[in-house]
Order: sequence, then structure tokens, then C-alpha cells
Amino acid sequence: MPEVWKVHYLHAWNVSSSSIAFSCHVVVVDQLLSKAERLGDKIRKELLDHFGIDHPVLQFETGTCGTGGLLCEMSCNGGKNG
Repeated sequence: MPEVWKVHYLHAWNVSSSSIAFSCHVVVVDQLLSKAERLGDKIRKELLDHFGIDHPVLQFETGTCGTGGLLCEMSCNGGKNG
């Protein structure tokens, strides 16, 4: 999808014999939350239609958030508290 810069920290697992859960961090350009929510709906539909993933959890980040290491650099603050 052209709106997605990159994806990282992907995990998928079976919730039951008929349900697949999936989580990932989706890196996009800085944008309005409402625009990211529409993109999330589009991604969730694609995951269901193409892979049968019926329980996706998407965490959006902006491109300036970090490199994707160490749990997104401890939520983009370099692991510093406060």
C-alpha cells in the first residue's frame, strides 16, 4: 500500500482453530488520526480478504518515530523515563 512506509514488529498466532490474530507496527507519514483510522480499516480488510486474519491489532507510528529496534526505541523516547 503506498500509504504505508514500512511495517515491523510483526506477530501472528492462532487464537483458535478458526481464528488468526496478528499485530504489527505500521509506519506512515505524520497525518491526522482520522486519516490513519481509514488506512487501518483498509489494512484490516486486506488482511482478512487475503490471509484470513480476523483479529488484527495495528499500532501506527510516524516515520520520525525511530528505527524499529528495541520495541520502537521504547516508544520513541530512547528508553528514557520522563
